[in-house]
Amino acid sequence: MSETNPPRRLLVSGRAVARYWGVHHALVAQAERAGLIHKFVVTHDAPGAEPRDDGDPSASGPREGAEPEVVEQGYDASRILDLGRRPFVDPDDLVAFDPESILLVQQTNKRRHVPSEPDWHIRAAYGWHVDMPVRDAVDSARGWWAVDPRRRYGVQAIVSVVSSFAGTLAIVDREKRIELHPDGRVMYPATAADDTTALGRHLIRVFQGRRVPVRQGVSRLVPQIESPTIG
Repeated sequence: MSETNPPRRLLVSGRAVARYWGVHHALVAQAERAGLIHKFVVTHDAPGAEPRDDGDPSASGPREGAEPEVVEQGYDASRILDLGRRPFVDPDDLVAFDPESILLVQQTNKRRHVPSEPDWHIRAAYGWHVDMPVRDAVDSARGWWAVDPRRRYGVQAIVSVVSSFAGTLAIVDREKRIELHPDGRVMYPATAADDTTALGRHLIRVFQGRRVPVRQGVSRLVPQIESPTIG
């Protein structure tokens, strides 16, 4: 997001964001791609700017081919602070769940499927973005995941985690069939969590607006009730 003469705001670097959030710097870039944060680039006209001959004698700007000079770039500190203040999931709240009933998945960038892909008829998208329609976000959350066969059929809820922030909350429909990929990965039938069921209400209370500790490179996170961390 490039700005010339922007409103005054304090910008911080990606490295500073990673330190404050306590995450790997790659997860800061992931948060940007997911639309959780935006990088602002402040520029001014390159030296030698002169009037443009575009029919408006009052118009001015850089000469053709002159690149604007970047003065400052970074993330809005107030937004970074707001997100960083979100509390982590309380391990005590996980006691109400069966230890293997929640599947936490670390999402990547949003991408829509195309008809040439083998499961295009099963779902429309994968990954996560703040502007993603709920239907697509749930579609993405439900698969394909490498799940230990010993706990595959015990999963009751799925939580998408994006750069340590809880995103989509989904409830598995245990009356419907689980899709099994030839390579062993799983896709669950699921719908968005809401307050019409006890599980949905508890899932929202525990995870909505919360953070989940993550490790870089981990795509599937499992709550450890006896531990203060997850994953």
